[in-house]
Amino acid sequence: MTLFFTKPFRVSRKLMLVPASVIALAAANAGAQIPGVPSMPSTSSMPSTPSLPGTPSLPGTPSLPSTPSLPGTPSLPGASSALPDLSTMGGSNAAGVLSYCAKNQLVDSVEGNSVVSKLTQKPDVSQQDSGYTSGTSGTIQSGSGSSFSLDQAPPSVRKKVCGMVLKQSRSML
Repeated sequence: MTLFFTKPFRVSRKLMLVPASVIALAAANAGAQIPGVPSMPSTSSMPSTPSLPGTPSLPGTPSLPSTPSLPGTPSLPGASSALPDLSTMGGSNAAGVLSYCAKNQLVDSVEGNSVVSKLTQKPDVSQQDSGYTSGTSGTIQSGSGSSFSLDQAPPSVRKKVCGMVLKQSRSML
């Protein structure tokens, strides 16, 4: 069936050439047949196309399974990497990162500085430690050797991670 010919179509005193396939599709969707225009196959006989995860699917079209998220990581638009694992972060690094977060107003500065002060009074936490120093520049170091730079993260992720560091730091007291 060739659908590339056009039919004259009047729209508000102007004559337009509209592809017959557009007219036939509109007619098929409305359940009507226009004389001289070949009918389009019904949508029920057309193969269904799966929709992308997170997008609504049209009736009669299956949707793909949703992609699982990592445990403990929120669904953030545009976030391409997982949030850091803070469970193995040392006390010195936590104090340094929390100091960075308070300084950059990513957590309440009074609360953040209070927790930093209490953490640095612990015997195993030192401001001379390399973990503290890297933390004050916004780098989270995990016990497994991986690191996460807050400076390179989007602002919404920075704020979220700083809140997580504050919570983790409180649990170290």
